[in-house]
Amino acid sequence: MGTSNVYSVTSANPKESEILMSLVDNGAAVSAKASSPATPRDVASAWLERFATAIAERDTEAFRSLFATDSYWRDHLAFTWDLRTLHGTDPIVDVIGPVLPSVDATQFDLDSETVDLVDDGAGGHWLQATFRFKTRVGSCRGVLRLIDVEAEPVAWIVYTSLEALDSATEPVGEHRPMGVAHGDRRSLDNWADRRSREVEFSDSDPVVVVLGAGQGGLSVAARLKMLGVPTLIVERSARVGDSWRNRYHSLVLHDPVHTNHLPYLPFPEHWPVFTPKDKLADWFETYVSVLELNVWTGSQLTRAEYDGESDRWSLNIRRPDGSVRAVAPRHVILATGVSGRPNVPTLPGEDVFHGEIKHSSQVTGDEDVAGQSVLIVGAGNSGLEIAHDMWERGAEVTVLQRSSTHVSNGKNLADVLFAGLYDEGAPPAEEADFLAHSLPLEVAFAAQDRTLMPMVYALDADMHAGLEQAGFVLNRTGVHELFFRRGGGYYIDVGASPLIIDGRIKIKNGAEIAEFDAEGVRYTDGTHQAADLVIHATGYQNMRETAREIFGDAVAEKCRPVWGLDSEGELSGVWRRSGFDGLWFMGGNLSLARAFSKVLALQIRAIEDGTAPRHERALPNS
Repeated sequence: MGTSNVYSVTSANPKESEILMSLVDNGAAVSAKASSPATPRDVASAWLERFATAIAERDTEAFRSLFATDSYWRDHLAFTWDLRTLHGTDPIVDVIGPVLPSVDATQFDLDSETVDLVDDGAGGHWLQATFRFKTRVGSCRGVLRLIDVEAEPVAWIVYTSLEALDSATEPVGEHRPMGVAHGDRRSLDNWADRRSREVEFSDSDPVVVVLGAGQGGLSVAARLKMLGVPTLIVERSARVGDSWRNRYHSLVLHDPVHTNHLPYLPFPEHWPVFTPKDKLADWFETYVSVLELNVWTGSQLTRAEYDGESDRWSLNIRRPDGSVRAVAPRHVILATGVSGRPNVPTLPGEDVFHGEIKHSSQVTGDEDVAGQSVLIVGAGNSGLEIAHDMWERGAEVTVLQRSSTHVSNGKNLADVLFAGLYDEGAPPAEEADFLAHSLPLEVAFAAQDRTLMPMVYALDADMHAGLEQAGFVLNRTGVHELFFRRGGGYYIDVGASPLIIDGRIKIKNGAEIAEFDAEGVRYTDGTHQAADLVIHATGYQNMRETAREIFGDAVAEKCRPVWGLDSEGELSGVWRRSGFDGLWFMGGNLSLARAFSKVLALQIRAIEDGTAPRHERALPNS
């Protein structure tokens, strides 16, 4: 098995132990030095038994003694009905202790053949095991990482996750639907008739309305359907997939296919490693058809009001024929992408500029730019991919780099970060997701920056040297950390770097645009540049601003910022309670959409069952 993704660490691989034990040695102090007569499974089983006993007896002191001083507990819904990362024994005991009676966690049991004792190469060990347990509401899984395994084993990291609700059995495998109702009316009401009424919600309102039919909207709608929650997707584009189909001409996904499967319907085995945008868009249409998702395309929300007394929304949706349908769901999921409205600066002199000014979201690849001078403001993924595309179509391209950028070759990055977890022969995607998200983000970032990214940088050394020689400013922060903290600041190289290195794409940095004039732009350093087209690859406003535009200030002001890390190191505002009851945010790339659509859907189904609190103020430890 190759080097594992830093979020998973699944086997006794020397590189894996180097990653994790370097962190343990700096924080949790591994002391074991000699081999133990007990097997790794014996050690894990004994610890788990003490853990289960402390929980059953509500013994907080015994509970505390099971954890290292510098320990973590990451919980996804199992104990807190939220996404929480607790760091240190006091926060763990203070948060988990009070909820033990209501959670009623029982039936703890190790998974078979999932216990590994890993040698760190310096005489110490850490132990990893996965386990299962039950709570009052459903089935859960966990990952356990123990240290001091030959003395008095204590937990460094515990991860717990709600996997299924007892009240909602998904209709898959042996529970699949029959597909036919035999009887004397079978010819009067066939599958097509039922689907037509279901799509139109002819007989009832949806419980959930999802705004947006991208990967986030489709994934969460699929999860909700499988949990028996009637869901409608509203998509303003003419076709499902247009959010990808209408983007710039050369766009291809940077993540390999193994990371990008959607729930319940993985890509076929002949699918290319890196997916072209139009192929993905067509797959989205197939996904809707095969999973029988209810989508209204060419439709737009025109009115939204929330009644706190009834806990329902009142929505008006304009259909393609101009008619307006009123629906009253209990939940709305905003799945228009983590990126909200385009962030376009307003600068002096724009009114006298003879050229054209666009945001990167407006670039289609159909622009006639041959022989033109194009200035692209921003040196992240979008900016450099568009620069590459414009150069290939005959433009003279300059990129204004406003801050440092992480650059990694896409293949090198995938080969190192995803090997053994998301690649050929790796575990199924959902099993990989479970392991991938079992590490607290803080630990994962440190591990990646300490060990895996230097491996990528070594492979990219010549490219980095050439970029710096060309005046490009590099950022050495790991790409995943930049993605989670900022949602950008990186470029996964698919061809622009060589063009920058040899000067075919020019780089300008150390200045900002001060003003436009008729012929181009003047920078804050006093220099001038002629331009026919200026493209702002300057990102997007926070998704909360999209909520403000749709639902108004009163709703938006109660919502947390969407994306970026909260005080505990979890993603803020997305896949979890937003701050406004009944409004949820769904976002992320295909991998995150697959993994966290399940988290969001389980919360909504549990609220509808009455097993989770409807109102955020009623959450444990709120």
